[in-house]
Amino acid sequence: MKMHDGYLALLASGGKRKLRANSLLAYGDEESRFEAAVLFHEAADIERRALSLLEHVEPETRLRAAVERCACLVMGFDVVEAARAFREVEEASAAVPQETADAHRDRLDRLYFAARQDLTEVLKRAPVLTSSRFRWEEIAETDRPRACAELDTLLQRFPGESTFHLVDAMAALGERRFDDLGRAVRRAHRLCPDNPLLRAYPCSS
Repeated sequence: MKMHDGYLALLASGGKRKLRANSLLAYGDEESRFEAAVLFHEAADIERRALSLLEHVEPETRLRAAVERCACLVMGFDVVEAARAFREVEEASAAVPQETADAHRDRLDRLYFAARQDLTEVLKRAPVLTSSRFRWEEIAETDRPRACAELDTLLQRFPGESTFHLVDAMAALGERRFDDLGRAVRRAHRLCPDNPLLRAYPCSS
């Protein structure tokens, strides 16, 4: 199949983002890990956009794109979005021979299930946030210091989860920490600019 020039150009652009993201991860500090997460999210979106340029998509090409998108989200510390993308991987896998699916998914499956287990374990250590379903307004004042500590841990481990940044924004708004509010919303916006929940917050640009 002859590939669309725009498709190939987008894939090259995504590849550059992934290379830059991996180099940032090597630094290991909070800011570098967040910037890497943003780049991986951009690369994941590029995979989706690139595929939409093709008039006819072969099943294996669709699977490759789904695997790459999911892998980018895992590498971008966004297990929730990766789970949605993983469902697309499973759907695309059903349209190709088993050995083809296995070949494409070998590395992804290990990465994805390890990340999912990691998030599960971290959430077990965040009882205040999980019991409130991450609704800051439902957390008692006396429990909020514990919730802040839980949130810090989640943000350090999963800086690519936009939901955690939005909870951080709610916490900052409640405490009138407006600089922190702006930073949290900007981070959520960079990770997920189409999230409608961002319209509820000031300082989103």
